[in-house]
Amino acid sequence: GVGAVVINKNKELLVIKEKISTIGYKLPGGHIDNGEMISKAVEREVLEETGVDVEFKSIISLGHFYPHKFHKSNLYVLCIAEPKSLEINIQDTKEIVDAKWMKVDEYLEDESVLAYSKAVVLAALEYKGFKLANHETLCHIKRDFELFFPIER
Repeated sequence: GVGAVVINKNKELLVIKEKISTIGYKLPGGHIDNGEMISKAVEREVLEETGVDVEFKSIISLGHFYPHKFHKSNLYVLCIAEPKSLEINIQDTKEIVDAKWMKVDEYLEDESVLAYSKAVVLAALEYKGFKLANHETLCHIKRDFELFFPIER
Protein backbone atom coordinates (compact mmCIF):
# COMPACT_ATOMS: atom_id res chain seq x y z
CA GLY A 1 0.00 0.00 0.00
CA VAL A 2 0.88 3.67 -0.18
CA GLY A 3 0.33 6.73 1.98
CA ALA A 4 1.11 10.39 1.47
CA VAL A 5 2.40 13.33 3.46
CA VAL A 6 0.98 16.35 1.65
CA ILE A 7 1.79 19.76 3.15
CA ASN A 8 0.63 23.00 1.54
CA LYS A 9 2.26 26.44 1.61
CA ASN A 10 0.29 27.35 4.76
CA LYS A 11 2.00 24.49 6.67
CA GLU A 12 -1.22 22.48 6.66
CA LEU A 13 -1.27 18.69 6.33
CA LEU A 14 -3.85 16.86 4.21
CA VAL A 15 -5.62 14.28 6.39
CA ILE A 16 -8.56 11.89 6.15
CA LYS A 17 -11.00 10.16 8.47
CA GLU A 18 -12.11 6.66 7.50
CA LYS A 19 -15.59 5.29 8.15
CA ILE A 20 -14.32 2.00 9.60
CA SER A 21 -11.59 3.46 11.83
CA THR A 22 -12.11 4.68 15.37
CA ILE A 23 -8.67 6.32 15.28
CA GLY A 24 -8.37 10.05 14.61
CA TYR A 25 -7.29 11.63 11.36
CA LYS A 26 -4.69 9.81 9.30
CA LEU A 27 -2.68 10.26 6.13
CA PRO A 28 -4.44 9.56 2.83
CA GLY A 29 -3.47 6.40 0.99
CA GLY A 30 -4.46 2.89 0.10
CA HIS A 31 -3.89 -0.15 -2.06
CA ILE A 32 -1.49 -0.25 -5.00
CA ASP A 33 -3.30 -1.78 -7.96
CA ASN A 34 -1.69 -4.70 -9.77
CA GLY A 35 0.88 -3.34 -12.24
CA GLU A 36 0.60 0.22 -10.87
CA MET A 37 3.74 2.19 -10.09
CA ILE A 38 4.20 3.58 -6.57
CA SER A 39 4.30 7.20 -7.75
CA LYS A 40 1.03 6.85 -9.66
CA ALA A 41 -0.68 4.93 -6.84
CA VAL A 42 0.05 7.79 -4.42
CA GLU A 43 -1.35 10.38 -6.80
CA ARG A 44 -4.47 8.28 -7.49
CA GLU A 45 -5.18 7.39 -3.86
CA VAL A 46 -4.85 10.99 -2.64
CA LEU A 47 -7.16 12.17 -5.42
CA GLU A 48 -9.77 9.47 -4.68
CA GLU A 49 -9.76 10.06 -0.92
CA THR A 50 -9.53 13.87 -0.86
CA GLY A 51 -10.09 15.30 -4.36
CA VAL A 52 -6.70 17.01 -4.11
CA ASP A 53 -4.43 16.63 -7.14
CA VAL A 54 -0.84 15.92 -6.06
CA GLU A 55 2.55 15.25 -7.60
CA PHE A 56 4.76 12.49 -6.18
CA LYS A 57 8.08 13.84 -4.85
CA SER A 58 9.80 11.12 -2.83
CA ILE A 59 9.53 8.07 -0.57
CA ILE A 60 10.02 8.94 3.09
CA SER A 61 9.32 5.65 4.92
CA LEU A 62 8.80 1.93 4.37
CA GLY A 63 6.83 -0.28 6.70
CA HIS A 64 6.45 -4.06 6.56
CA PHE A 65 3.53 -5.62 8.40
CA TYR A 66 2.97 -9.35 8.81
CA PRO A 67 0.58 -11.01 9.05
CA HIS A 68 -1.84 -8.71 7.26
CA LYS A 69 -4.98 -9.48 5.25
CA PHE A 70 -5.21 -13.06 4.03
CA HIS A 71 -2.17 -13.90 6.21
CA LYS A 72 0.09 -12.11 3.69
CA SER A 73 2.76 -9.43 4.04
CA ASN A 74 1.92 -5.77 3.58
CA LEU A 75 4.64 -3.41 2.42
CA TYR A 76 3.51 0.16 3.16
CA VAL A 77 5.30 2.93 1.25
CA LEU A 78 4.92 6.43 2.69
CA CYS A 79 5.59 9.24 0.25
CA ILE A 80 5.92 12.98 0.13
CA ALA A 81 3.63 14.57 -2.44
CA GLU A 82 3.18 18.18 -3.42
CA PRO A 83 -0.34 19.59 -3.76
CA LYS A 84 -1.26 20.90 -7.22
CA SER A 85 -4.76 21.84 -6.01
CA LEU A 86 -6.22 22.59 -2.58
CA GLU A 87 -9.98 22.03 -2.79
CA ILE A 88 -11.32 19.04 -0.87
CA ASN A 89 -13.77 16.88 -2.84
CA ILE A 90 -13.93 13.30 -1.55
CA GLN A 91 -14.52 10.83 -4.38
CA ASP A 92 -14.36 7.62 -2.32
CA THR A 93 -17.38 8.30 -0.09
CA LYS A 94 -17.77 4.57 0.73
CA GLU A 95 -14.52 4.58 2.75
CA ILE A 96 -13.81 8.24 3.62
CA VAL A 97 -16.06 10.24 5.92
CA ASP A 98 -13.95 13.43 6.09
CA ALA A 99 -10.87 15.04 4.55
CA LYS A 100 -9.36 18.37 5.50
CA TRP A 101 -6.27 20.52 5.74
CA MET A 102 -4.98 20.57 9.33
CA LYS A 103 -2.15 22.62 10.79
CA VAL A 104 0.90 20.34 11.06
CA ASP A 105 1.47 21.28 14.72
CA GLU A 106 -2.16 20.51 15.54
CA TYR A 107 -1.82 17.06 13.94
CA LEU A 108 1.40 16.31 15.82
CA GLU A 109 -0.21 17.33 19.13
CA ASP A 110 -3.46 15.39 18.55
CA GLU A 111 -3.60 12.47 21.02
CA SER A 112 -5.91 10.47 18.73
CA VAL A 113 -3.25 10.34 15.97
CA LEU A 114 -1.09 7.21 15.90
CA ALA A 115 2.54 7.69 16.95
CA TYR A 116 3.55 5.96 13.69
CA SER A 117 1.75 8.59 11.60
CA LYS A 118 3.35 11.37 13.62
CA ALA A 119 6.81 9.83 13.09
CA VAL A 120 6.24 9.74 9.33
CA VAL A 121 5.20 13.40 9.26
CA LEU A 122 8.21 14.40 11.38
CA ALA A 123 10.52 12.48 9.02
CA ALA A 124 8.96 14.27 6.03
CA LEU A 125 9.60 17.63 7.69
CA GLU A 126 13.25 16.79 8.43
CA TYR A 127 14.34 14.67 5.46
CA LYS A 128 13.82 14.69 1.71
CA GLY A 129 13.63 10.92 1.31
CA PHE A 130 14.29 8.80 -1.77
CA LYS A 131 13.65 10.31 -5.19
CA LEU A 132 12.53 8.58 -8.33
CA ALA A 133 15.75 7.82 -10.24
CA ASN A 134 16.59 8.30 -13.86
CA HIS A 135 15.47 5.25 -15.83
CA GLU A 136 18.74 5.26 -17.75
CA THR A 137 20.34 3.35 -14.86
CA LEU A 138 18.49 0.21 -15.98
CA CYS A 139 17.65 1.03 -19.59
CA HIS A 140 18.22 -2.59 -20.63
CA ILE A 141 15.08 -3.68 -18.74
CA LYS A 142 12.11 -3.60 -21.11
CA ARG A 143 9.30 -3.37 -18.56
CA ASP A 144 7.86 -0.82 -16.18
CA PHE A 145 9.86 -0.17 -13.04
CA GLU A 146 10.68 2.54 -10.55
CA LEU A 147 14.01 3.01 -8.78
CA PHE A 148 14.51 5.27 -5.78
CA PHE A 149 17.75 6.73 -4.46
CA PRO A 150 18.48 9.10 -1.53
CA ILE A 151 18.04 12.78 -2.22
CA GLU A 152 21.25 14.70 -1.61
CA ARG A 153 21.17 17.46 0.96
